[in-house]
Amino acid sequence: MPRDDTYPIPARSDNATSFDALVIGAGFSGLYQLLCLRDRLGLSVRLLEAGDGVGGTWYWNRYPGARCDSESHSYAYYFSDELLQEWTWSERYPEQPEILRYLNYVTDRFDLRRDIGFGARVSEARYDEAANRWHVTTESGERYDAKFLITAVGCLSSANIPNIPGLDGFRGAWYHTGQWPHDGVDFTGTRVGMIGTGSTGIQAAPVIAETAAHLTVFQRTANYSIPARNAPLSDEFKRWMKENAAELRGIMQSTPNGHPFRIEDRSAHEVTQEERQAIYEAAWEKGGLQFRAAFRDLLVDKEANDTAAEFIKEKIREVEGQGHRRETGRYRPSVRHQAAADRHLVFRDVQPRQRHLGRCARDADRMHHPGRNPDARRRRAQARHHRFCDRLRRDDRAAAADEHPRKGRAALA
Repeated sequence: MPRDDTYPIPARSDNATSFDALVIGAGFSGLYQLLCLRDRLGLSVRLLEAGDGVGGTWYWNRYPGARCDSESHSYAYYFSDELLQEWTWSERYPEQPEILRYLNYVTDRFDLRRDIGFGARVSEARYDEAANRWHVTTESGERYDAKFLITAVGCLSSANIPNIPGLDGFRGAWYHTGQWPHDGVDFTGTRVGMIGTGSTGIQAAPVIAETAAHLTVFQRTANYSIPARNAPLSDEFKRWMKENAAELRGIMQSTPNGHPFRIEDRSAHEVTQEERQAIYEAAWEKGGLQFRAAFRDLLVDKEANDTAAEFIKEKIREVEGQGHRRETGRYRPSVRHQAAADRHLVFRDVQPRQRHLGRCARDADRMHHPGRNPDARRRRAQARHHRFCDRLRRDDRAAAADEHPRKGRAALA
Protein backbone atom coordinates (compact mmCIF):
# COMPACT_ATOMS: atom_id res chain seq x y z
CA MET A 1 0.00 0.00 0.00
CA PRO A 2 1.91 3.10 -1.19
CA ARG A 3 2.27 5.91 1.32
CA ASP A 4 0.41 9.11 0.57
CA ASP A 5 2.60 12.20 -0.05
CA THR A 6 0.58 14.18 2.50
CA TYR A 7 2.03 12.17 5.40
CA PRO A 8 4.18 14.30 7.71
CA ILE A 9 7.88 14.58 6.91
CA PRO A 10 10.17 13.96 9.91
CA ALA A 11 11.97 17.00 11.25
CA ARG A 12 15.34 17.36 12.97
CA SER A 13 15.97 19.07 16.29
CA ASP A 14 19.16 19.16 18.37
CA ASN A 15 20.88 16.71 15.99
CA ALA A 16 18.03 14.22 16.52
CA THR A 17 15.49 13.13 13.93
CA SER A 18 11.95 13.81 15.12
CA PHE A 19 8.93 11.60 14.51
CA ASP A 20 5.45 11.44 15.88
CA ALA A 21 6.10 7.87 16.99
CA LEU A 22 8.96 5.39 17.35
CA VAL A 23 8.47 1.62 17.36
CA ILE A 24 11.12 -0.82 18.61
CA GLY A 25 11.08 -4.32 17.10
CA ALA A 26 9.99 -5.65 13.69
CA GLY A 27 8.10 -8.74 14.78
CA PHE A 28 4.37 -9.39 14.46
CA SER A 29 3.32 -6.58 16.81
CA GLY A 30 5.91 -4.04 15.69
CA LEU A 31 5.00 -4.34 12.02
CA TYR A 32 1.31 -3.98 12.83
CA GLN A 33 1.97 -0.91 14.98
CA LEU A 34 3.89 0.71 12.12
CA LEU A 35 1.03 0.04 9.72
CA CYS A 36 -1.67 1.35 12.10
CA LEU A 37 0.16 4.48 13.21
CA ARG A 38 1.27 5.42 9.72
CA ASP A 39 -1.56 4.34 7.43
CA ARG A 40 -4.56 4.69 9.75
CA LEU A 41 -3.57 7.67 11.92
CA GLY A 42 -1.34 9.46 9.43
CA LEU A 43 1.60 9.84 11.83
CA SER A 44 5.25 10.01 10.94
CA VAL A 45 6.77 6.77 12.25
CA ARG A 46 10.16 5.09 12.40
CA LEU A 47 10.59 1.45 13.37
CA LEU A 48 13.98 0.53 14.85
CA GLU A 49 15.09 -3.10 14.49
CA ALA A 50 18.34 -4.59 15.83
CA GLY A 51 18.44 -7.33 13.20
CA ASP A 52 19.04 -7.09 9.48
CA GLY A 53 15.51 -8.19 8.60
CA VAL A 54 11.96 -8.37 9.84
CA GLY A 55 10.56 -11.28 11.81
CA GLY A 56 11.29 -10.62 15.48
CA THR A 57 11.61 -13.95 17.29
CA TRP A 58 11.34 -15.74 13.94
CA TYR A 59 14.34 -13.81 12.64
CA TRP A 60 16.55 -14.85 15.56
CA ASN A 61 15.24 -18.33 16.44
CA ARG A 62 16.41 -20.55 13.58
CA TYR A 63 17.38 -23.62 15.57
CA PRO A 64 16.70 -27.10 14.13
CA GLY A 65 13.03 -27.99 14.34
CA ALA A 66 11.79 -24.46 15.08
CA ARG A 67 8.11 -24.16 14.31
CA CYS A 68 5.00 -22.52 15.73
CA ASP A 69 2.85 -24.30 18.31
CA SER A 70 -0.25 -22.36 17.20
CA GLU A 71 -2.12 -23.59 14.15
CA SER A 72 -1.19 -21.71 11.01
CA HIS A 73 -4.67 -20.40 10.23
CA SER A 74 -4.65 -18.59 13.59
CA TYR A 75 -1.03 -17.45 13.52
CA ALA A 76 -1.66 -14.70 11.01
CA TYR A 77 -2.88 -11.14 10.63
CA TYR A 78 -6.65 -10.78 10.39
CA PHE A 79 -6.83 -7.01 9.78
CA SER A 80 -6.97 -7.47 6.00
CA ASP A 81 -9.38 -9.78 4.19
CA GLU A 82 -7.29 -9.40 1.05
CA LEU A 83 -4.18 -10.63 2.86
CA LEU A 84 -6.07 -13.63 4.26
CA GLN A 85 -7.15 -14.62 0.76
CA GLU A 86 -3.72 -14.04 -0.80
CA TRP A 87 -1.59 -16.06 1.61
CA THR A 88 -1.85 -19.85 1.91
CA TRP A 89 -0.13 -21.84 4.62
CA SER A 90 1.31 -25.26 3.81
CA GLU A 91 1.24 -27.07 7.18
CA ARG A 92 -0.89 -27.25 10.30
CA TYR A 93 2.03 -25.90 12.33
CA PRO A 94 4.34 -23.80 10.11
CA GLU A 95 8.11 -23.97 10.36
CA GLN A 96 10.30 -20.93 11.02
CA PRO A 97 11.26 -20.35 7.35
CA GLU A 98 7.60 -20.25 6.27
CA ILE A 99 6.66 -17.80 9.03
CA LEU A 100 9.59 -15.59 8.08
CA ARG A 101 8.49 -15.64 4.43
CA TYR A 102 5.01 -14.63 5.54
CA LEU A 103 6.26 -11.64 7.54
CA ASN A 104 8.45 -10.49 4.65
CA TYR A 105 5.45 -10.80 2.33
CA VAL A 106 3.36 -8.64 4.67
CA THR A 107 6.18 -6.10 4.96
CA ASP A 108 6.40 -5.69 1.19
CA ARG A 109 2.65 -6.01 0.60
CA PHE A 110 2.00 -2.93 2.76
CA ASP A 111 5.20 -1.04 1.92
CA LEU A 112 6.48 -1.09 5.49
CA ARG A 113 10.18 -1.58 4.78
CA ARG A 114 10.77 2.05 3.81
CA ASP A 115 10.06 3.16 7.39
CA ILE A 116 12.20 0.52 9.13
CA GLY A 117 15.76 1.11 10.25
CA PHE A 118 17.63 -2.20 10.35
CA GLY A 119 20.76 -2.80 12.41
CA ALA A 120 19.49 -0.18 14.87
CA ARG A 121 19.76 -1.62 18.39
CA VAL A 122 18.34 0.82 20.93
CA SER A 123 20.77 1.53 23.78
CA GLU A 124 18.91 4.32 25.59
CA ALA A 125 15.38 5.70 25.87
CA ARG A 126 14.82 8.76 28.05
CA TYR A 127 11.53 10.59 28.64
CA ASP A 128 11.51 14.41 28.86
CA GLU A 129 8.42 15.14 30.92
CA ALA A 130 8.57 18.91 30.39
CA ALA A 131 8.64 18.55 26.60
CA ASN A 132 6.46 15.42 26.52
CA ARG A 133 9.00 13.75 24.22
CA TRP A 134 10.98 10.53 24.19
CA HIS A 135 14.68 10.74 23.34
CA VAL A 136 16.06 7.50 21.91
CA THR A 137 19.66 6.59 21.05
CA THR A 138 20.98 3.54 19.19
CA GLU A 139 24.27 1.73 19.73
CA SER A 140 25.63 3.31 16.54
CA GLY A 141 24.91 6.80 17.89
CA GLU A 142 21.75 7.64 15.93
CA ARG A 143 19.42 9.90 17.89
CA TYR A 144 15.64 10.22 17.61
CA ASP A 145 12.87 11.93 19.49
CA ALA A 146 9.14 11.31 19.39
CA LYS A 147 5.94 11.94 21.34
CA PHE A 148 5.03 8.24 21.34
CA LEU A 149 7.34 5.27 21.99
CA ILE A 150 6.08 1.72 21.45
CA THR A 151 8.38 -1.09 22.61
CA ALA A 152 7.26 -4.10 20.57
CA VAL A 153 10.15 -6.29 21.69
CA GLY A 154 7.98 -9.14 23.00
CA CYS A 155 9.01 -11.60 25.73
CA LEU A 156 11.64 -13.55 23.77
CA SER A 157 14.00 -10.78 22.70
CA SER A 158 16.78 -11.42 25.25
CA ALA A 159 18.72 -14.68 25.17
CA ASN A 160 18.99 -16.27 28.62
CA ILE A 161 22.55 -17.58 28.64
CA PRO A 162 23.10 -19.50 31.90
CA ASN A 163 26.13 -18.72 34.04
CA ILE A 164 27.72 -22.14 33.78
CA PRO A 165 31.21 -22.36 35.36
CA GLY A 166 33.78 -23.11 32.68
CA LEU A 167 31.65 -21.98 29.74
CA ASP A 168 34.16 -19.30 28.76
CA GLY A 169 36.90 -21.91 28.58
CA PHE A 170 34.88 -24.59 26.78
CA ARG A 171 36.98 -25.80 23.84
CA GLY A 172 34.06 -26.94 21.71
CA ALA A 173 31.48 -24.85 19.89
CA TRP A 174 28.37 -23.80 21.79
CA TYR A 175 25.17 -22.13 20.60
CA HIS A 176 22.06 -20.53 22.03
CA THR A 177 18.80 -21.33 20.27
CA GLY A 178 17.72 -17.68 20.47
CA GLN A 179 20.89 -16.57 18.64
CA TRP A 180 21.23 -19.40 16.15
CA PRO A 181 23.66 -18.93 13.23
CA HIS A 182 21.72 -18.03 10.10
CA ASP A 183 23.75 -20.45 7.98
CA GLY A 184 22.90 -23.33 10.32
CA VAL A 185 25.08 -25.80 12.24
CA ASP A 186 26.25 -29.18 10.96
CA PHE A 187 26.12 -31.76 13.77
CA THR A 188 27.07 -34.74 11.59
CA GLY A 189 29.21 -37.19 13.55
CA THR A 190 29.51 -34.96 16.63
CA ARG A 191 28.72 -35.49 20.30
CA VAL A 192 26.12 -32.94 21.37
CA GLY A 193 24.88 -31.92 24.79
CA MET A 194 21.66 -29.93 25.02
CA ILE A 195 20.53 -28.15 28.18
CA GLY A 196 16.81 -27.72 28.78
CA THR A 197 13.61 -29.34 27.60
CA GLY A 198 11.09 -26.56 27.25
CA SER A 199 9.21 -26.20 23.98
CA THR A 200 12.46 -25.31 22.19
CA GLY A 201 14.34 -28.33 23.51
CA ILE A 202 11.46 -30.65 22.66
CA GLN A 203 11.50 -29.37 19.08
CA ALA A 204 15.27 -29.38 18.64
CA ALA A 205 16.23 -32.73 20.23
CA PRO A 206 14.82 -35.16 17.64
CA VAL A 207 16.12 -33.08 14.72
CA ILE A 208 19.64 -32.77 16.15
CA ALA A 209 19.61 -36.50 16.96
CA GLU A 210 19.07 -37.34 13.29
CA THR A 211 22.64 -36.34 12.40
CA ALA A 212 24.59 -36.22 15.67
CA ALA A 213 26.70 -39.24 16.62
CA HIS A 214 25.37 -38.96 20.16
CA LEU A 215 22.96 -36.58 21.86
CA THR A 216 22.65 -36.13 25.62
CA VAL A 217 19.88 -33.88 26.92
CA PHE A 218 20.30 -32.42 30.40
CA GLN A 219 17.06 -31.47 32.08
CA ARG A 220 16.06 -30.38 35.53
CA THR A 221 12.34 -31.03 35.20
CA ALA A 222 10.58 -33.02 32.51
CA ASN A 223 7.75 -31.34 30.58
CA TYR A 224 4.52 -32.85 29.37
CA SER A 225 4.11 -32.66 25.61
CA ILE A 226 1.00 -33.35 23.56
CA PRO A 227 1.51 -34.79 20.05
CA ALA A 228 1.17 -32.03 17.44
CA ARG A 229 -0.18 -34.32 14.70
CA ASN A 230 1.39 -31.94 12.23
CA ALA A 231 0.72 -32.58 8.54
CA PRO A 232 0.39 -30.73 5.24
CA LEU A 233 -2.92 -28.90 4.92
CA SER A 234 -5.41 -30.41 2.49
CA ASP A 235 -6.87 -28.28 -0.30
CA GLU A 236 -10.25 -28.71 1.34
CA PHE A 237 -9.04 -27.27 4.64
CA LYS A 238 -7.27 -24.40 2.88
CA ARG A 239 -10.56 -23.44 1.21
CA TRP A 240 -12.42 -23.78 4.52
CA MET A 241 -9.97 -21.40 6.23
CA LYS A 242 -10.52 -18.68 3.65
CA GLU A 243 -14.29 -19.13 3.50
CA ASN A 244 -14.64 -18.99 7.30
CA ALA A 245 -12.13 -16.27 8.08
CA ALA A 246 -14.73 -14.00 9.71
CA GLU A 247 -15.93 -16.77 12.02
CA LEU A 248 -12.37 -17.71 12.96
CA ARG A 249 -11.58 -14.08 13.72
CA GLY A 250 -14.59 -13.91 16.04
CA ILE A 251 -13.55 -17.05 17.92
CA MET A 252 -9.97 -15.89 18.40
CA GLN A 253 -11.04 -12.46 19.62
CA SER A 254 -13.48 -13.93 22.15
CA THR A 255 -11.31 -16.60 23.78
CA PRO A 256 -8.70 -16.05 26.54
CA ASN A 257 -5.75 -17.46 24.59
CA GLY A 258 -6.51 -16.24 21.07
CA HIS A 259 -6.59 -19.72 19.57
CA PRO A 260 -9.18 -20.75 16.94
CA PHE A 261 -11.15 -22.97 19.32
CA ARG A 262 -13.37 -22.45 22.33
CA ILE A 263 -12.82 -23.96 25.76
CA GLU A 264 -15.47 -26.59 26.43
CA ASP A 265 -18.05 -25.48 29.02
CA ARG A 266 -17.81 -28.59 31.19
CA SER A 267 -15.92 -29.63 34.28
CA ALA A 268 -13.66 -32.65 34.50
CA HIS A 269 -15.70 -33.64 37.57
CA GLU A 270 -19.07 -33.56 35.78
CA VAL A 271 -18.44 -36.65 33.65
CA THR A 272 -17.76 -40.26 34.48
CA GLN A 273 -14.26 -41.67 34.39
CA GLU A 274 -15.09 -43.53 31.16
CA GLU A 275 -16.45 -40.38 29.52
CA ARG A 276 -13.43 -38.35 30.65
CA GLN A 277 -11.06 -40.98 29.27
CA ALA A 278 -12.85 -40.92 25.91
CA ILE A 279 -12.67 -37.11 25.78
CA TYR A 280 -8.94 -37.15 26.53
CA GLU A 281 -8.34 -39.89 23.95
CA ALA A 282 -10.10 -37.83 21.26
CA ALA A 283 -8.10 -34.72 22.19
CA TRP A 284 -4.86 -36.73 22.19
CA GLU A 285 -5.57 -38.09 18.72
CA LYS A 286 -6.41 -34.62 17.41
CA GLY A 287 -3.23 -33.24 18.92
CA GLY A 288 -2.10 -29.73 19.71
CA LEU A 289 -2.97 -27.18 22.36
CA GLN A 290 -6.69 -27.82 22.10
CA PHE A 291 -6.11 -30.68 24.55
CA ARG A 292 -6.17 -28.19 27.41
CA ALA A 293 -9.56 -26.90 26.24
CA ALA A 294 -11.23 -30.28 26.83
CA PHE A 295 -12.52 -29.03 30.20
CA ARG A 296 -12.97 -25.51 31.52
CA ASP A 297 -11.30 -26.18 34.89
CA LEU A 298 -8.02 -27.87 33.91
CA LEU A 299 -6.00 -24.72 34.64
CA VAL A 300 -7.87 -23.57 37.75
CA ASP A 301 -8.66 -26.76 39.66
CA LYS A 302 -5.84 -28.99 40.92
CA GLU A 303 -7.93 -32.15 41.04
CA ALA A 304 -9.21 -31.55 37.51
CA ASN A 305 -5.66 -30.96 36.34
CA ASP A 306 -4.55 -34.20 38.01
CA THR A 307 -6.91 -36.16 35.74
CA ALA A 308 -5.19 -34.72 32.67
CA ALA A 309 -1.72 -35.25 34.16
CA GLU A 310 -2.45 -38.90 34.93
CA PHE A 311 -3.78 -39.46 31.41
CA ILE A 312 -0.59 -38.03 29.89
CA LYS A 313 1.63 -40.00 32.27
CA GLU A 314 -0.07 -43.18 31.13
CA LYS A 315 0.57 -42.22 27.51
CA ILE A 316 4.24 -41.70 28.34
CA ARG A 317 4.37 -45.14 29.96
CA GLU A 318 2.90 -46.66 26.80
CA VAL A 319 5.55 -45.00 24.63
CA GLU A 320 8.34 -46.16 26.94
CA GLY A 321 7.05 -49.72 26.92
CA GLN A 322 6.69 -49.79 23.14
CA GLY A 323 10.27 -48.58 22.71
CA HIS A 324 11.66 -51.31 24.93
CA ARG A 325 9.49 -53.96 23.29
CA ARG A 326 10.85 -52.99 19.85
CA GLU A 327 14.40 -53.41 21.13
CA THR A 328 14.15 -56.55 23.26
CA GLY A 329 10.81 -58.18 22.60
CA ARG A 330 9.99 -57.76 26.31
CA TYR A 331 8.01 -55.04 28.03
CA ARG A 332 9.57 -52.88 30.71
CA PRO A 333 8.68 -49.18 31.03
CA SER A 334 11.95 -47.26 31.02
CA VAL A 335 12.91 -43.89 29.64
CA ARG A 336 16.46 -45.20 29.23
CA HIS A 337 15.39 -48.16 27.10
CA GLN A 338 13.19 -45.96 24.93
CA ALA A 339 16.18 -43.69 24.29
CA ALA A 340 18.50 -46.62 23.63
CA ALA A 341 16.05 -47.98 21.10
CA ASP A 342 16.44 -44.70 19.23
CA ARG A 343 20.25 -44.85 19.61
CA HIS A 344 20.45 -41.66 21.63
CA LEU A 345 20.51 -41.18 25.38
CA VAL A 346 17.90 -38.44 25.47
CA PHE A 347 16.21 -36.86 28.47
CA ARG A 348 18.45 -37.77 31.38
CA ASP A 349 17.23 -35.98 34.48
CA VAL A 350 20.27 -34.52 36.25
CA GLN A 351 18.23 -33.11 39.12
CA PRO A 352 19.09 -35.96 41.57
CA ARG A 353 22.80 -35.24 41.06
CA GLN A 354 22.34 -31.51 41.53
CA ARG A 355 20.38 -32.10 44.73
CA HIS A 356 23.06 -34.47 46.02
CA LEU A 357 25.92 -32.05 45.39
CA GLY A 358 23.98 -29.20 46.99
CA ARG A 359 23.22 -31.38 50.01
CA CYS A 360 26.92 -32.26 50.37
CA ALA A 361 27.75 -28.56 50.56
CA ARG A 362 25.02 -27.91 53.12
CA ASP A 363 26.20 -30.87 55.22
CA ALA A 364 29.74 -29.47 55.25
CA ASP A 365 28.44 -26.15 56.58
CA ARG A 366 26.26 -27.78 59.24
CA MET A 367 29.11 -29.90 60.61
CA HIS A 368 30.81 -26.72 61.83
CA HIS A 369 27.64 -25.14 63.26
CA PRO A 370 27.92 -24.44 67.00
CA GLY A 371 25.85 -26.79 69.13
CA ARG A 372 25.63 -29.48 66.48
CA ASN A 373 27.06 -33.00 66.80
CA PRO A 374 29.61 -33.11 63.98
CA ASP A 375 30.24 -36.86 64.25
CA ALA A 376 26.54 -37.74 63.85
CA ARG A 377 26.18 -35.24 61.00
CA ARG A 378 29.22 -36.68 59.27
CA ARG A 379 27.95 -40.25 59.55
CA ARG A 380 24.54 -39.31 58.09
CA ALA A 381 26.16 -37.33 55.26
CA GLN A 382 28.49 -40.21 54.43
CA ALA A 383 25.58 -42.66 54.43
CA ARG A 384 23.64 -40.47 51.98
CA HIS A 385 26.75 -40.16 49.84
CA HIS A 386 27.24 -43.92 49.68
CA ARG A 387 23.57 -44.53 48.85
CA PHE A 388 23.78 -42.05 46.02
CA CYS A 389 26.97 -43.62 44.63
CA ASP A 390 25.31 -47.03 44.76
CA ARG A 391 22.41 -45.62 42.75
CA LEU A 392 24.82 -44.28 40.11
CA ARG A 393 26.53 -47.67 39.87
CA ARG A 394 23.17 -49.39 39.34
CA ASP A 395 22.31 -46.84 36.64
CA ASP A 396 25.62 -47.49 34.91
CA ARG A 397 25.09 -51.23 34.92
CA ALA A 398 21.61 -50.77 33.43
CA ALA A 399 22.96 -48.35 30.84
CA ALA A 400 25.75 -50.78 29.92
CA ALA A 401 23.13 -53.42 29.23
CA ASP A 402 21.66 -51.00 26.69
CA GLU A 403 25.15 -50.63 25.10
CA HIS A 404 25.16 -46.97 26.10
CA PRO A 405 27.27 -46.63 29.27
CA ARG A 406 27.52 -43.15 30.73
CA LYS A 407 30.60 -41.35 29.37
CA GLY A 408 31.17 -39.00 32.30
CA ARG A 409 30.29 -38.44 35.92
CA ALA A 410 29.45 -35.49 38.05
CA ALA A 411 32.22 -34.69 40.48
CA LEU A 412 31.28 -36.07 43.89
CA ALA A 413 32.64 -34.57 47.10
